[in-house]
Amino acid sequence: MPRISIIISFYNHLDFLRRVLAGFARQSFRNFEIIIADDGSPEAVVRQVQHLIETNELAIRHLWHPDQGFRKNQILNRAIATATADYLIFIDGDCIPHREFVREHFENRRRRTCLAGRRVDLSPGLSAKLTPEAIRQGFLEKGFFLHLLRDSILQRTKF
Repeated sequence: MPRISIIISFYNHLDFLRRVLAGFARQSFRNFEIIIADDGSPEAVVRQVQHLIETNELAIRHLWHPDQGFRKNQILNRAIATATADYLIFIDGDCIPHREFVREHFENRRRRTCLAGRRVDLSPGLSAKLTPEAIRQGFLEKGFFLHLLRDSILQRTKF
């Protein structure tokens, strides 16, 4: 049984989901399951999500309900009910976890405590470099901040 259930909120953006799953594939702590909580993506997207699950080495389940407007919290509640671990991590479907994300959560867990983090919004140029392949090869750990710094300097020096 997994020690952690990771619940990813998702709607319709496969390119983001591929990046998020690539980030979870690099985790140093591997005793987790992933539940994709899908707030009503179209059938064509659902088929592609199923293909991602079938071709992935991670333990992933996909929960879906029909699109009847914004009902993200309902599908998240269903994901909580189906989680098999006692410890839950919630992450949005456009947030790529760094290599130690799950381990740090696990090591810092406490009863009756909620851990919260922040995300970093990236420039379009840097975001374009974050392909699933680049993430799997360690781009976030190797050279990421050099690219971030360079992009930041270039943005400030444009006339």
